Amino acid sequence: MIGRFRGGLAPRPPVVGDATAKAFEAALRDLLGLAEREFEQCLRVAPDYEQAYLNLAQLEVALGHKDRARALLQEFHQRHPENKPVEEALRQLGP
Repeated sequence: MIGRFRGGLAPRPPVVGDATAKAFEAALRDLLGLAEREFEQCLRVAPDYEQAYLNLAQLEVALGHKDRARALLQEFHQRHPENKPVEEALRQLGP
């Protein structure tokens, strides 16, 4: 496939206009919001599911909600203080 393009490189992608970029960002926020609701539903059904806490915390960080991520992990860690992955995630979040 590389040989298909002159010089072995793919053509430069078109410049994305402001309206398209804003629409993409809005769609991405909607998808992240949907994922957030799905993880929250998962935790209502399985409140001790470690991976759901870790994933939701990671999503909260991506959404710019670092304090919410920390609170989620601390909540889980209080019930499961021996849990190393959650302890490590808290350490990585910092103060």
